[in-house]
Amino acid sequence: AFYKASFHKLIKSFRPDYVCVNSFKTLDILSSSASYKIDYFVRGWTVGNSLKAKFFLKKYKVRFIAISEATRHAIHLHNNVPLNEIRVVKVQVKKQNKGIAYGFNSNFGQKNPINLLHAGTFIHNKGHHISLIIANELKKKNIRFKLTIAGLISPNVHSTEYYNKLL
Repeated sequence: AFYKASFHKLIKSFRPDYVCVNSFKTLDILSSSASYKIDYFVRGWTVGNSLKAKFFLKKYKVRFIAISEATRHAIHLHNNVPLNEIRVVKVQVKKQNKGIAYGFNSNFGQKNPINLLHAGTFIHNKGHHISLIIANELKKKNIRFKLTIAGLISPNVHSTEYYNKLL
């Protein structure tokens, strides 16, 4: 309940356009009726076959994001997700005259900056560093954005070291 309340407070003040998660358990703190879109970044070749995972993925109407065509096809085969519902996103930002091509028919520009939120425990495989790389590319291209990174530092030394590297 604490995480959910804290997250909703952050959402209310930040108002992100997209929230990217990489675990079906994280979906439990999100709102299925919120104004933001939920991107589910699939780290492996399966999404989760438990009834709870299937319930959350259906309830929150996530957009699946994979890092390669191989991952996309594995998700399709193992989880019965239609191929047209799985996007492959490469770490690339293109500037267009009208805004940014994000790959989901959304345009952002000078009057409509991108609001990005990355939340997750500070460990390497949660990908906070990828958000910083994307932010750097947006900055180089003079594309307006706002990035908020939130998460817990777990008690293990790897989490603390990773967090300190990000700073």
